[in-house]
Amino acid sequence: MLSKSMKHEFRATSRVMLPLFAALLLMSVVAHFAIQLLTGANNLHWLLETISAIVIALFAISVVAVAVGVLILTVSRFYRSFLSDEGYLNMTLPVSVHTHIFSRLIVAVIWYALTVIAVLLACLIMGLNLHEWKEFFVAIGDVLRGLSEQHLTGRAILLGLETLLAMVIGCSFSSLLLYAAMAVGHSFNRHKKGMSVLFAFVFYYAIQIIGVVGIAVLTHMDWDNWFDITAENATHALNVFQALLGGVIGVNLIGCALFYFITHHFLSRKLNLE
Repeated sequence: MLSKSMKHEFRATSRVMLPLFAALLLMSVVAHFAIQLLTGANNLHWLLETISAIVIALFAISVVAVAVGVLILTVSRFYRSFLSDEGYLNMTLPVSVHTHIFSRLIVAVIWYALTVIAVLLACLIMGLNLHEWKEFFVAIGDVLRGLSEQHLTGRAILLGLETLLAMVIGCSFSSLLLYAAMAVGHSFNRHKKGMSVLFAFVFYYAIQIIGVVGIAVLTHMDWDNWFDITAENATHALNVFQALLGGVIGVNLIGCALFYFITHHFLSRKLNLE
């Protein structure tokens, strides 16, 4: 049932996200030529300068639109699926609440990941010409050779995988925080949307306070030796980054578990669609 639910969710969300990605990549190509026009001409007509500047501004707006769009889509799909009139139908289907939550969460995280890839690709298309693309891949090759010479390829791959895992868990954490806020807010009889926004801020600032307390504790540690990183001490640098990533992953996992429990509890026992 999870695969069927995810298939339906992908079909519904792709109608929004795919056109946004296409528009972003198209704008990146146009913005690339606008930058080349601005940097390559000495006495460019003021009208062409204005048009080029507008195109670059539109590219920046399209990046923001895609980033905000995936966030709005995450919220709207959860709301429509469970907290609106559609919720009556979905909650009567022979599908568990766990399946409902996981299908929306997995699809949301995939769209977050695709958004990051699309934005990075668009920025590269806009900012790099063919010669710079060649230099870009040469630089990546130099880094890989340097890691191989120091026998750190395996550690670097592990660090990259941990970074991807931290990003996935971070996206899941953000989505579950919003899910939990909406689930709690819509358990009230009145001002459901306002209460959802209120609980979103409450959950967010509660996490921030916990983070500040954690930083305050960590500031009493002896960081001098821990961050004694030099160009020759690559192994120590990898150890530091892996330790930091491990801490971030651990904290976010705890937050994911907490907000998932809240979401599941309120959807299964406190759901109020009146």
